[in-house]
Amino acid sequence: MARWVGYSYRKTKLGISLTYSMKYVVDTLYKDRHNLGFMIFPLGTGTMYRKDVLLKVGLWEHNVVQDDMYMGTKLHGAGYFVGYSDEALVEVSVPSTFSSFRVQQMRWAFGAIETLKKGYLRYVVKRSRELGLLRLVEGALFLLQYTPLASLSLSLILIPALSILLHDDLMRMNLYFLTAFSIMTIAYGLSIYKSLEKLKLPKIRILRSMGSIAAFTVSISPYILAHTVKALLDNKISYVVTPKGEKERAGGRDMNLVLFAIYLTVTLLGNLIIGNYFTSMWVGMFLAGIFYTLLKAEKIVHT
Repeated sequence: MARWVGYSYRKTKLGISLTYSMKYVVDTLYKDRHNLGFMIFPLGTGTMYRKDVLLKVGLWEHNVVQDDMYMGTKLHGAGYFVGYSDEALVEVSVPSTFSSFRVQQMRWAFGAIETLKKGYLRYVVKRSRELGLLRLVEGALFLLQYTPLASLSLSLILIPALSILLHDDLMRMNLYFLTAFSIMTIAYGLSIYKSLEKLKLPKIRILRSMGSIAAFTVSISPYILAHTVKALLDNKISYVVTPKGEKERAGGRDMNLVLFAIYLTVTLLGNLIIGNYFTSMWVGMFLAGIFYTLLKAEKIVHT
């Protein structure tokens, strides 16, 4: 598999931010994992296959959403090595509208869980002795990469409402938890900054892009939750190709996201009224990201 290099057809704030963030995504999920000896799963564009290998493992499946990722489980299950090359570069168009970004990420979230359930358990786990426990667990965690975001969305739905119903500030953190959380957040932020720094961007642009992508990520979390649950329940979804280039159209406000923002606003105010200040601040932090997405995601920028 080759390194993806993103570009945006329309120079929107979302598109530019995704272009920059692709550097970090490829560094962590592919380059670094490859260097550590973990399993690499093909992801569409930029992957080359040997014909004889494809014929041996049975070609692609037609009834799965992420057939390329599913192919990875068949290759690893058959004992083949999937490599990554940092020298080969493939330019990949990233979404420049929120609706396109949402379509792409919903499909990937569903497909990752489906691949874990149908492919990983069927093909890869049977080689557990050869692969070793560490590689086996890490491969499963890779396919579960969307569950933290789904969990965040679930917590944003439940915790503010429960805090009001129970009259208890559920997000009041003790000092030890707050310290550990802060250290992990800072470490994560620094790792992203160090990766984007290699793009030779101005420091302020790196920081602004990090904030933007954090806001956009929070905004797709309810959709990730819905499609993660669908995959866990073995529901079927229609395969929708991510609109890109000429097929992308600014779709106006995403009404489901607007409704989610209204819900969070109401629960934030409710928690403020009864004195649940920690929960209010926690909700407000994520709500700010959603408002930013609604107002700025598809704004044309000049780089």
